[in-house]
Amino acid sequence: MNHYEFDVPTIKEFDLLQNVINAVPTPIFYKNAKGKYLGCNTAFESFIGMSKHELIGFDVFELFDADLAEVYNNADQALLAEGGTQIYEARVKYADGSLHDVMFHKAILKTKVKEFNGVVGAILDITERKKMEKQLKQIAHKDCLTGLNNRYALLRKLKKAIKKMNFTCGTYISLDLDGFKQVNDLYGHPVGDKFLIEVGHRISTQVGEQGMVARIGGDEFAILIFEQKVSQQNSITKLSKKVQSLLDALMVLMEKPIIIRLSKHRTVKLNVSFSLGVSSIDPCKKSNVESILKSADRALYKAKREGKGRWSLQD
Repeated sequence: MNHYEFDVPTIKEFDLLQNVINAVPTPIFYKNAKGKYLGCNTAFESFIGMSKHELIGFDVFELFDADLAEVYNNADQALLAEGGTQIYEARVKYADGSLHDVMFHKAILKTKVKEFNGVVGAILDITERKKMEKQLKQIAHKDCLTGLNNRYALLRKLKKAIKKMNFTCGTYISLDLDGFKQVNDLYGHPVGDKFLIEVGHRISTQVGEQGMVARIGGDEFAILIFEQKVSQQNSITKLSKKVQSLLDALMVLMEKPIIIRLSKHRTVKLNVSFSLGVSSIDPCKKSNVESILKSADRALYKAKREGKGRWSLQD
């Protein structure tokens, strides 16, 4: 059904209908084809901060800021032109000044009296749903311990970049802590967790905005860097310098032990050591995610075989 049609009610029936929509906690409004408000319920009055007597007979341009009025009017005109129903999301300001995410449900209103034909709509507040969606998205993409990106987010970024080929060159760095098991064995998992959090923080601080850092599981981290400049050769040179500088800085991090408080009067000083495997990403060679990860793993194992606490480039 593309519209709602009914006889114009008597005054007694109208009072009943008004009481019915007033009982609905969702803001409801209706306008004529010229955009003039014909009525609303009490929830809409609270939402907009005006009584229905202040609304009836006025259009959105007379009641709202020009930008907002333009949005409302364009949506109404589109509905009147196309017919049927209209559902869309928007962010609106309530009468108390707070911003809310809402969903508009609107339809054509037709009666036997032409002057009453127009648009009827309801506004559903979906703010809490949006907050929950945002939280779920964060959980899906973030490591719950360190707050860094997780493996899923990292691989998604890598796959997306390779698919679009929107970079000149890139580097994937696999980082694995050396001897982390001893930390857990000697001091327990709570200390191990604090250690991982601090290591993740140091790596993230060092990388900054030049790349993406993720904890991909256990004591394994990864860094993803892309260079998106015009010249292929200049990009490779710039990326090489950036990666070399980052690797040097990460090596320096191992010289600074991490101090963790075990109790009020007792702390432990833990040395940091990690091995890194570096894999280059060249879109011209059509590298895929699997080959990039395997290349970085081979380089990482080579670094560990050569004594740990160092980095190695792919074979």
